[in-house]
Amino acid sequence: MKIRTGRQYLYLGQGISYANLHDGIQMTAALERWELKSFISATLPHEENIDYSIPGFDKTSDRYFSGPELSWFPLEPVRLYGYFLSQTDRSDPNPSVGQDYAYQSQYWGVGGSVSKVRGVSAWAEYILESGSSAIFE
Repeated sequence: MKIRTGRQYLYLGQGISYANLHDGIQMTAALERWELKSFISATLPHEENIDYSIPGFDKTSDRYFSGPELSWFPLEPVRLYGYFLSQTDRSDPNPSVGQDYAYQSQYWGVGGSVSKVRGVSAWAEYILESGSSAIFE
């Protein structure tokens, strides 16, 4: 088992639903042809908010991410995987307004990749996003 803490580049799957440099902890355990990876992270201090509609988006972001990923390697160049990602938004508008902008999202992903077989690499990933916000509650 490996554990990494601190500022690090984290991602799930191919990095489509989550890939960023954040402060966090990641744990990885490998057993024969299986690998389990899990992490918890937070946006960097003074990182701009990804939601540009929030007043003061360029001043702060307060988002937390977590999720596990399970990978299986049936053959040497082949990887099949599935993951879950949870994103919790605790960002506040700056200046404060009477509207709630928070969006809590969840992502389910499954995919596979083949690396460098006769000089060719390929991958595919399916992602399902769900979530809740003040507008759609």
